[in-house]
Order: sequence, then structure tokens, then C-alpha cells
Amino acid sequence: MVQKFQLKNGLTVVLCESHKSPVVSVQMWVRTGSADELKGEEGISHFIEHLVFKGTNQFGVGEIASIVEGSGGELNAYTSFDQTVFYVTISKQYADTGLNVISQMMGFPKFDSEEIDREREVVIEEIKRSEDSPGRQASRGMFETVFKGHPYSIPVIGYSENVKKFSPKKIREFFESRYNPENMFLVVCGDFENDDMRARVDRHFSTHAKRKLRHSVRNKAPRQKKPRLFLRQSEFEENFVQISFPIPGVKETDVPALDLMALVLGQGESSRLVSKVRNELNLATTIGCYAYTPKDSGVFSISISYRETNIGNLLSAVGEQLLLMRELPVELEELERSLSILEGEELYSIETVDGLSSKVGNYEFHFDDPAYFETYLRQLQSVTRKDILRVSKKYIDPTGMSVTALVKSDLKEIDYELKKFVNDFTLAIDSLNTLAAEEAPERSVNRRPLGFQVGKSEDSTPELVRLACNVDVLLRPNHDAPSVSMKLASLGGARAESAEKLGLTQLASSVWPASTSNFTEQRLSHETEKLAASIRGFAGRNSMGLGVDMLAPHSAEVWALLEEIVGNFRIQPEIFEREKSHQLDHILSKKDNPAQICIQNFYDLIFSGHPYGREPEGDIETLKNITERDIESCAREHLGRGRLKISISGSFEKEETLKRIEKLVKPLKNYEHDLFVSVPLAQLIANKKVYVQQKKEQSHIVVGCRGLSFKSEDRFALLLIQSILAGQGGRLFLNLRDKASLAYTVSPLKMEGVEGGYFGVYIGCSPEKAKLAISMIHSELQRLVDDMVPSLELERSQKYLIGRHDIDLQRNSAIASSMLFDHIYGVPFNQYLNFSENIKKITAHEIKDLAQKLFTQSFVEVCVGQQNPFGSDAIEREISEKSSVASAR
Repeated sequence: MVQKFQLKNGLTVVLCESHKSPVVSVQMWVRTGSADELKGEEGISHFIEHLVFKGTNQFGVGEIASIVEGSGGELNAYTSFDQTVFYVTISKQYADTGLNVISQMMGFPKFDSEEIDREREVVIEEIKRSEDSPGRQASRGMFETVFKGHPYSIPVIGYSENVKKFSPKKIREFFESRYNPENMFLVVCGDFENDDMRARVDRHFSTHAKRKLRHSVRNKAPRQKKPRLFLRQSEFEENFVQISFPIPGVKETDVPALDLMALVLGQGESSRLVSKVRNELNLATTIGCYAYTPKDSGVFSISISYRETNIGNLLSAVGEQLLLMRELPVELEELERSLSILEGEELYSIETVDGLSSKVGNYEFHFDDPAYFETYLRQLQSVTRKDILRVSKKYIDPTGMSVTALVKSDLKEIDYELKKFVNDFTLAIDSLNTLAAEEAPERSVNRRPLGFQVGKSEDSTPELVRLACNVDVLLRPNHDAPSVSMKLASLGGARAESAEKLGLTQLASSVWPASTSNFTEQRLSHETEKLAASIRGFAGRNSMGLGVDMLAPHSAEVWALLEEIVGNFRIQPEIFEREKSHQLDHILSKKDNPAQICIQNFYDLIFSGHPYGREPEGDIETLKNITERDIESCAREHLGRGRLKISISGSFEKEETLKRIEKLVKPLKNYEHDLFVSVPLAQLIANKKVYVQQKKEQSHIVVGCRGLSFKSEDRFALLLIQSILAGQGGRLFLNLRDKASLAYTVSPLKMEGVEGGYFGVYIGCSPEKAKLAISMIHSELQRLVDDMVPSLELERSQKYLIGRHDIDLQRNSAIASSMLFDHIYGVPFNQYLNFSENIKKITAHEIKDLAQKLFTQSFVEVCVGQQNPFGSDAIEREISEKSSVASAR
């Protein structure tokens, strides 16, 4: 039930009851974003988003995060062109805590000058991080070109030179001119009674004072009269091209047809661009399409990435699909598939209260109607093939086209190909004999409306059933939403590969579910997507399997597809070669990501000589050794009865599901033993320091030591060590980010494995800060060795872990994964039910004992960046031409 009202000070409030989980989401939406900034203010909205966390009249620095995380909640915020949103997700018993901190941040921030100066450094680090990201740089080029003359052309994050000079007075003035009750609205969704929550909201927010609102007047972008080109050379391995067209903003009547057009053209495996350009022609590593419809005018964009391809052929293939979309009506089944996907997204999105809150907030922001989703769905269901053809002709127009590229290749050649594409596309449209829209037959379909009908969870105790066919099944019925998630997997993964064929399971996970004896890849994708379902392979260091998500009303059809994939899979040579080339592209493109280079080199050292140290995706040489027969053997060995474990959570009937599983696994071979034999992990007897030179804005650092195995009795104590260090209220954030302003990102890392794991800390910072960052990381770990964790901090960390655990398990997919992997790795499958008790019983003495055990071991330190922080103590490495792992000079 959605209820909307207004406080006396002008603050609009939207309440939405949902009793499916004992969780509450509190979101404050501020109707101001980067597009509302004046010249010289670029980036101030994003900066303020950071600063309101830094102290209020009631809370000091770090206390907001501590109190929320100490109540088991999570909090964050984001800034966009049009809005800034602050949110807390928390247990219902601490709903007042969530309301109070949002009220304080929105009404009474301090903006202390010293804290402003500290946070400047953090935001500048965030800007540097974006400059090292190829995807963000490509997107920035597109927005600069498409929205030339409009505020959307300016990056939300702003510019370093502005951040360096924003004064406390300027920040306060901007905040008070835009963060007014009449320019904000509050959304609260979750497990509460509306009348009670209404009184709580009034108590927390009625004291917010009305202030004079500075009205925002945005420049209108000049009408585009000819195609625009943007071309920039980069040092990144991956190349990016975007083909874009201006479209109207979110309130215009053409938007539902544009949303469906984007789905038909480039969303999902069976969409035209993916199936033709990526899958059939193998011209792109990734390709997709979206209709971005914000408050002002938007953009319809095709986004492409590739490493080595004929750019002329790529552009020609994309142009052909644009022409077909513009000149011929879409197929009826394409429209049906697209509608199913959008309707399915509505249902999947309400599995969590924060998903529900975001949806309600988005509709309130754009339409002043939190229940507008029902109107939007009716609009979608009324879209005809004629409508899509009409908007295709209207907006796929070369006059308004922008083609942007961020490439490593020779610019002369790319410039020639881009201009040729624009010219050829313009001539093609001018010369085509178009089909009249009246010739497109209408569709006739009666679709049920979707809504926010979510109920109270029933008792859903998980259960283990051992089938006579030698397969373990973990079941957790839960009928509070019409969705089901299932996981099928066995021990294996990269951990079971030979050194000569690294990357096998990763490749197998993408190849073998792609086609069957009776279904082509295109048909299989189409049938799955029209049911708003997903059936995908996955592979990791320790396991390999399938993940399935479906809507309960379509479960019978999805089970039939799953039987086809499991029982009749067929390796098609063209799919095998294509996915192998894409995996190779992905391996080499990791050179664009210094954090990944750093972490993989850390793995290589911390697990030296053990399978865990290998790159799971393999390298150029090992991928060459993999054959189609290897893929088939890998899939069959992982899918064998006796090895295979299955978990399922959601809206299903137990007996019917067990019968379906028995039928599913009947054709599979039975095995008596697991897929791999345990390999001892050699002792790490000395410290190792490695430096990898790479010209990036930031240095990326991992400092760590050996950790624990899956079955270790200390694993809950290690979770608490991670919790003490993690989160916005954790020691790393408070001391390295808040106080020392060393980084935007700093976080603990850990992995458990069959034989052992690791524990470490990652930080990304400016090169001149790297040496201090490493020293401070060691200091924080040593504090855990030397000092007992104070009782209040231990309690905060326990509540933080328990709250995050409960929040995460709102999704069926999270529960299915938890049950499955715990069972596979030899711990109780229903351990998640006792998580709270296991965490609460850990003492400060146990934490100190474990810290002494772990942090007095040998350490591995890796840095990737412009400067060597280790001096002569480090081994210097170069990035391998075969993979992202560095090799010694």
C-alpha cells in the first residue's frame, strides 16, 4: 500500500508497506543534481553528497556510519545529473536510527572547514580513478558530444580545479539554496504500519526549516543540424565506439516505444545487435543499446567495445541493423519478448525493500506519482509495431547522429571509417524506398498487469533431500514474491584444471549452455528471454555450474528449457571459437584495469605453486590448447550425478520440483568421486614485495597474508576482523580515508579456499601517497595483534555483519547461493540460519588470537603504478603480453 502526504514545512513523504522481510529502506531524494549547477560550481553537488556524511549538529565525524552500521544497516548516496539520493537500509527495529541520520544529514550538516579540506583529497582521488577507467572516459566523450551546450555534457563528478577551491561559505550557500523541504521528498518502504511510520517521520523531519529556494534554469542544448564526430586516442587496450541519437525526456509519449525499441535492438542475447554483430559475425567484444531518458532531453545510444576488429565491417553491420529497425516493422515475437523482459524486471526488482524504494522514488521524482509504474506498464502494453516503426523513423536520423570513439588504433584510419559510416548511412536513408507504417500488422495480446503485491513471508525452513539418483537437493520454499532462483554446481572449476589448459572451465561455462541438439543459440536465447528468465553458466576457482532465475508462472516452460540444456547440449564450433576469442580479449583488456593486475599478481605470489595462484581465465598459450572435446568433457564431468548439488529458493512446490529434478538429472553420468584431488598449500616463508610499473593516475596496492580454509573454525572470527576494518564506520575508512585523505577506495579483501585462503587490504591512491598508505595498512593490522578490540566496537561489527547478512538474504538468488556453496564446501547448508548466533558468540580474545596467528606471518605486498613505493626491496615486474599477470624482469 502506497501512501503520499506532505509535512507542514513542504516535505513530501511517500510510504510503502512491504512485510516480506523485517527490513526498512529510507531514501531522501533531493531534486538537485549536477545539471543545476552554475558555471564555476561544476562538481559541488557531488562534493556536498560526500560532506553531509562528515558530521552534523548531533553526530561527529564517522559517527553517522558507525551508528548505522552498528545497528546492522548500510548507507550510501549517489549524485546524478538531475537528483541526489541518500539512503539507509536497516532492520525494522532500528527504523528510527535510519530516519534520524537521514534527517540530520539533510537538515543539519556542519560543513567543518577542516573536514572539507580532508574530503577534497578524497574526491580528487575519485576523479583520478575515473580518468583511469576506459569505460568512463568513453561515456564522457559521448555525453560531451551528444549534449553539447547542455549541462549533461559536464561530468557529474566535476573538475579537480573546482573541488580544490570550493569554500565553506560557497558550500553552505549552495546547500541551503537547494536542500529545502519543498525541493526534496522522503521515501520509506518496508516492514511497518503506515500510521505508525507517519508519526515517526513527522517527529524526525518536521523541524527542517523552510528556506528560500534557488530555482534552477538550465540551458537548452542547441538543435543538432548535422552529424557530430568525436575521436580520441587512448593508451587503453580496449576500444570503444558509441552511435547515438537525441531523444526526448522521460515524460514524453514516445518513451515507452523507445524503451521497447532499445530492447529489440540491443538488450539481451537474442536482441538484433547482440545476436548478429557479436554472436554471428564476432565483430565486437560487447555491444548493447539503451534509451536514456532523464528529466531533460535524452539519448538513444549503441555502445560497442572491441579489441582487434575491422572497424569498417563493424560499423557497416551496426548500420544495417539500424536501417532494418528504421524501415521494417519488428517481429511480433520480438515485441512479446521485450514486453516480458520489462514486466519481469518489475517483479524481480521488488524482491528487496531498497529495490522497491528506488522504484517508488524514481516514479515520484519524474511523475509526482509513486504508483506511476502501473501507468507505465499499461503504456508499454499498448505499444504497437506501428509505434516502434514510427519512433524508429523519427529518431534514427543521421542529422542528429553522433559517433564517438575512444581507441588505441591509428586515428587517421578510424577517422576515415567513422566519416565513411556517417556518409554511407545518410545516403542509404535518403535512397531507401520505405515501407509505410500502415502495412505493419497489429499485435493482439492480453497481458496481466503487474503491481507491488508483496506479502508476509511464510515459514520457509530449508531442507536437504538426497535423491535416489545420487544428487543432493537443497530446498527453501518462499512464496512472498513470484520468483524462483536455482543453482546447480559441483566442486571443480579452475582449481581442477591442468596447467596446460588454464581457462577451460571459464570458457566451458560460456560455451556449453549456448546451444543444444534441438535449439540454436538464437532460439534458446529468445525462448529464455521471452519468459523473463535467465539460464547462465558460471565458473570460479573452486566450482562450476548453472544459475537459473525464473518467474513462478513460467516455471514449467523454463524447466523444459533447462532439461534441453542439461540433457542435449551440443558444442557448436563457431560458438566455441567466438567465445574463446572474447575470453582472450577480456584477458588482454585487463591491462586497462590496474586494480585487477595488482590483485592477480597478489594471487600469483600468495598462492605460489598452487592452482589458486593461476589466472582463472588462462592466457594466450593455454587457450590455444583447449579443444571442443575439452569443453564437452568439462561440462559432463561437472554435471555428473554424485558430484552435482542443486539448490532452489522461491515460489515453488516441493514434490513437483523434486520430480522435475529427477527427470533433469536422469540422463547424466554417475560418478563416485569428486573432480579434483586436494593439493597442499606450500608455506610462505618470507615477505615478498613486487612493483609493476604502469602509467596511471593512481597507484593500486594490495597488502596481505595467508588466510583460512572454508571449514576453519576461525572463519566467523575472521569475518569480524573484516567487519572491524570495513564499511564507512570501519577502521580503514575512518583512519586512511576520513582522517588521512589517502584514498577514495580502501577495503579489506579475503578469500577462503579448500586448502587455504588469504586476507589482505586494497587501496587505490595517488602515487606520492603509496608509501604512507602501505605503512598505515600495516599499522591497522598490527593494532589488531597488539590490542583487544573494545566492546563497543566489537558490538558494532557484530551488528553490522548480522544486518548486512539479513539485508543480502532478501533475494532468492542469495539464499540459493548460500545453501549451495556451503554444502559443496563441506559446511552445513543451513548455516545461514545460525549466522547471528555464530557471530555473537565470538569474543575479543578470539579476534586477537586470530590476528596474532594471521598478521605475524609473512606478507605479500604488490603495487601497480607510476612510482615504486618499496625502493630496492621490491622485485620489479612487467605486465605479460600473454595475460594480466606480470613477469619478473
